[in-house]
Amino acid sequence: MLNAAKDGQKIYGLTVGVGLNKDKNFVDAKGNLDPEVIKASTDFNIGLIHAHCGGVGEDLPLQTVRAILATRLNNMLFAGAGVQEEVVHLYQEFLNQDILPVMPSSGSMGEADITILGHIGLAMLGEGKVYYKGVKMNAGEALQKAGLKKLSPFGKDSLSILSSNAYSAALANLALEDFKQAFEVSKTVFALSLEALNGNVAPFLPEATSLNLIQALSQLQKR
Repeated sequence: MLNAAKDGQKIYGLTVGVGLNKDKNFVDAKGNLDPEVIKASTDFNIGLIHAHCGGVGEDLPLQTVRAILATRLNNMLFAGAGVQEEVVHLYQEFLNQDILPVMPSSGSMGEADITILGHIGLAMLGEGKVYYKGVKMNAGEALQKAGLKKLSPFGKDSLSILSSNAYSAALANLALEDFKQAFEVSKTVFALSLEALNGNVAPFLPEATSLNLIQALSQLQKR
């Protein structure tokens, strides 16, 4: 990707802008990733994060924030995100050292959860607020206590942090876990309710369920 940038190719979020700025050149590698180009890319990345921290509403529960971090980290481990190793490392360390960015619960519009996920990038820059081991504090202070360096975003770092559905996927994963628990309990509730109402158990006898093509019904009957 960086080689393509050096060759002068237009790459979304790397050499040209995003959204309505997709045709506007922001970084011109001119065949060389010199300090001037790197600084231009870093400035663009930082500005991108600042511009997209537009979430509103109540803060997300910390369990949800952990799920978001884990979801995005898992996606990045499949490669193809186009980020520096430092970005992946920070996701890992945020989870391991219990650094959870304060994130609003709503405000995203469009294909991805951009305005909400921007607050993760803000924390990686050492800005905004986080919970560090359960205590709310400035992100910069938390990074210092944890022995972590602030991110100096470059290339497509910021776009990869922002542009994903990690928030939506995390909510779905948490809802699935709640559903699994409710579903398991519902089996017992149904059986006890049927007994209390002196209901007809004939449809659930082995002779009946063995004739059903849905194998799960037979397994449920045995339980």
